[in-house]
Amino acid sequence: MTQPNQPNSPWPQTPWGDDGPAAGRRALQDPAQPPRPDDQPRSQDTPSRAPGDRSPRSHAWPPGPQQQPQQPAPPRQGAPWQPGPQQPRHVAPGPVPHRQPSPPDPSPTPSPRHGFDQAPTTPVGEPDPPPPSPFGPPSRQPQRPTAEPAARRGLFDRIADAFGGGRRRREEEEAQARALADQRAAEQRRREAEAAAAREERRRVIDTPVDHHLITVSSLKGGITKTTIVLAIGTALALHRRDLVLAIDGNAHRGTLARRLGEETGLTVRDLVADAEDVRTAKDFRRFTSQAASRFEVLASEPNPAEAQGFSAEEYATVLDIAKTFRSVIMTDTGTDLTLPLMSEVYGNTDTLVVPATTAHDGADLAWETLDWWEEHADPALVRNAIVAITQIEPFSLPPAEQMPAERIAELRAAFIRRQRQREAELTERFAGRVGEVIFVPYDPSLHVGGLFAWDRLSPETAAAYEDLAYAVARRFAARD
Repeated sequence: MTQPNQPNSPWPQTPWGDDGPAAGRRALQDPAQPPRPDDQPRSQDTPSRAPGDRSPRSHAWPPGPQQQPQQPAPPRQGAPWQPGPQQPRHVAPGPVPHRQPSPPDPSPTPSPRHGFDQAPTTPVGEPDPPPPSPFGPPSRQPQRPTAEPAARRGLFDRIADAFGGGRRRREEEEAQARALADQRAAEQRRREAEAAAAREERRRVIDTPVDHHLITVSSLKGGITKTTIVLAIGTALALHRRDLVLAIDGNAHRGTLARRLGEETGLTVRDLVADAEDVRTAKDFRRFTSQAASRFEVLASEPNPAEAQGFSAEEYATVLDIAKTFRSVIMTDTGTDLTLPLMSEVYGNTDTLVVPATTAHDGADLAWETLDWWEEHADPALVRNAIVAITQIEPFSLPPAEQMPAERIAELRAAFIRRQRQREAELTERFAGRVGEVIFVPYDPSLHVGGLFAWDRLSPETAAAYEDLAYAVARRFAARD
């Protein structure tokens, strides 16, 4: 017999009365049928039913004097099932197949009485539940838990959902942050790769083989970074070329080119002219030059201004002829006096003209006047192909104040950068239509103090600007060679 209180049983349940299951069945019987004497004990001779036997059971009980045995009613077709006097049948042990429950009984069901539970009955035509096992109740197949209604969920569940949603949001935010960081890293790697490729291209062009190329750095006035530009271009060329680069100091007013590079010898251009017949090898020529760690060489000018004034065009031509024998790229620092006799020889021995300037108004005006002078006394094509190197001389500085918030400092820096960009745009527009190229060099504190020129002390931005300047010069090697 099916155990009571089985909520998953597919058979309808009938209430048990105070008199036991028989009284419950009598309460559900049709009032028109005579009562069934189920309360009488069964005969002990009733044969037990073998497992798996589905033959109709013969109900053997001793009929009373007033009652006759009740025959089971046949199942009704096409109508809802009604509880009848059919006794439960047993089937072979095993799990009960899942099925939809039968339609409920439309007749009113008596309320269960105190002390008894509802007992299920087996509808006609349905398989009987498994018999009770001596080893315990039959095992059930685990059922998938159903979602609990939101109204019946407790506070703990709602808190867990809230924390779970926050965790999911944090995971999504972390995933987005990782994706953004990966995108920025990829963009940074792309920019670094492009910068590396640009540097490699610059160095390849700088190392272009050339027979001879003469570069002149000229200005009408000193103090506008002329000597610094000579040292920077020469060092950048020497660092990336396989041959040697030489600079001749043609300043008649005690030039400082060799001193700022680092003097190795006291010999000058006048000594080279005097010993010109004895200079037959590169080793002989090397005795007259000072060389830096970058292999950039300088041939110093005469320290005595009186003797420097007498440096003629023929002497300059002699020095240039000797230098061409042992060096391919030769630079000349003309000084500020462009009326000297040697300048006539310089004008005719220039392949590339570089004019220094500064962002100050007078520095830009002097560069413009220098171009006018060269355009009048030399080949105008040199001016059209010239390079103007404009150096930023104004550093960013804060006004005197004891305390200043970081936001105010950022605003001042942004305003300084805007003024700088505006000034660069003005100078570019002014010189671009007259010369071949305009290159800006940022302010560098290591150059502001003067002294020895040290490439390794330059800021990365300044070193890159000087490499751009040397690259612009090297692009003109093939055009003039």
